[in-house]
Amino acid sequence: MTLGRTLWALALLLLAAVPLASGWTGSTAWALFAGAVVVGLGAVLGARRVGMGGELTIALLVLIGLFGGYSAARGAIAGGPIEVLRDSVPRLLTAARPAPPTTDLLMPGVVVVFCVAVVVAVSISGGRVLVGPPIGAVVLYAAGALLTAGAADPHGLVAVGVVVVAVVGWVLLDRWSTSPG
Repeated sequence: MTLGRTLWALALLLLAAVPLASGWTGSTAWALFAGAVVVGLGAVLGARRVGMGGELTIALLVLIGLFGGYSAARGAIAGGPIEVLRDSVPRLLTAARPAPPTTDLLMPGVVVVFCVAVVVAVSISGGRVLVGPPIGAVVLYAAGALLTAGAADPHGLVAVGVVVVAVVGWVLLDRWSTSPG
């Protein structure tokens, strides 16, 4: 993972998380989502440094993310790990809009953002494939649009921003990788 690719992925995911964070009141959701992106990218970087392969990294980190989500919400949602994780999304979808920033309602968003960041980081850590970050950004943006019924970005400004950052990243990263020297 080069610094340029990592910063580009970070910018795309943070920008695309803005509409998703609008599903909760206040700025707590976006701060947690930003933390989940940074931790996800950093965890993959650490896993790659110790020699873990991409598939093992994704499997292990997604399981860690799910366990973290369970640990955070288990006091508010009754049951074992499966019940807590399964029931968290319906609780979020049936909560008031925007949802209050409680642990049990924030957990599904943080877990999704973390898992997307992990997959994006693995996708950019090997080879020249640069479609992972824009796809991850689209996933987060679409989740925000679905959660808020499109109210988070009514004029599409964040969507335009995601497209601009994606195109600029593709152009600059391709230019840097093909420049002599």
